[in-house]
Amino acid sequence: MTVRSMASWALAAAFVALSGTMAVAQGRGQDRGQQQQFSDNDRQVTRDWYQQNRMRLGIGWRERDRLSPAMQARLRNGQRLDPRLRSQIHWLPRELSRRYGPAPRGYRYAIIGGNIVMLDDAYRVHDVFSIDFRSGGPGWNGQGGGQNGGGWGGRQHESFVDQDRQATRDWYQQHQRDLGPGWRDQDRLSPEQQGHLRPGEVLDPQLRGQISWVPPELAARYRPAPPGYRYAVIGGNVVLLDDSYRVHDTFSITLHF
Repeated sequence: MTVRSMASWALAAAFVALSGTMAVAQGRGQDRGQQQQFSDNDRQVTRDWYQQNRMRLGIGWRERDRLSPAMQARLRNGQRLDPRLRSQIHWLPRELSRRYGPAPRGYRYAIIGGNIVMLDDAYRVHDVFSIDFRSGGPGWNGQGGGQNGGGWGGRQHESFVDQDRQATRDWYQQHQRDLGPGWRDQDRLSPEQQGHLRPGEVLDPQLRGQISWVPPELAARYRPAPPGYRYAVIGGNVVLLDDSYRVHDTFSITLHF
């Protein structure tokens, strides 16, 4: 083999390797762009990062930075941030955002009063999950998406996963014409009530009065609930409750998928 042919072969091999790398990166970007939401892996890396940096957390990550119930209720999928919420935006540390992978074009990751948020350039929320400070790490109050890798008390199975949310979307599409209480637009919680429905909180009497249990057909599509737990729907939210009516995980239903 001549020097020229060897050089040509090496150049071709490098081009193929680079093309493969670019294709993988592009594929990841397309996957993220299609979903425009957080995955279970994102929640896992957030939990890991949080544990590694608990002693030097910045604004937005601390318990005293948590939003009020009224403001928390305004932070939900499809809503554009109002000026007051915009003033509390802090962009995620690069070290953490790199672990998520590239955001869709025109999107950014932010921390807002104890919530990890995916925003577009118009400040519209595309996905959000909350940090449960008291459990020693993030607990996921998925608003569209969801989801919990740790849960109240730190048991990994006391939470929803992407598969549960997908099953909910499929079931909802199949039953839009015969939805029961809790699933309909008119059943949505008020902003104040929505702000009180979060991991670690025990339902107050008013919220308990709005519990409807998830239909058995849908509950069977989720992973089995831990002993002493049940799946419920409360005013447009799917909720994992224990026998003391404590919320372990919740995600909001986007009523128009």
